[in-house]
Amino acid sequence: MNSFTITKSLKQTYHVKDISGYSFCNDKRLYNLRTGREIKQVVNGGSYGYWIGKKFYTLKTLKSLLIKPKYFDIPF
Repeated sequence: MNSFTITKSLKQTYHVKDISGYSFCNDKRLYNLRTGREIKQVVNGGSYGYWIGKKFYTLKTLKSLLIKPKYFDIPF
């Protein structure tokens, strides 16, 4: 049985202000930078958004929290 590894390189475009470790990358998806996992967009009560930790953020709320990163905080 052969095994193979797939590596994906992403560029961080927007950082979520006041929430460390979460960022939107150049493929327009939200990622947890500590674990490298993609955060899925969900519908909660008729509103589209993301669960970050134990709190739900709507898209409108997240748009107001986005900032361009000045530097990259690499956790490893």
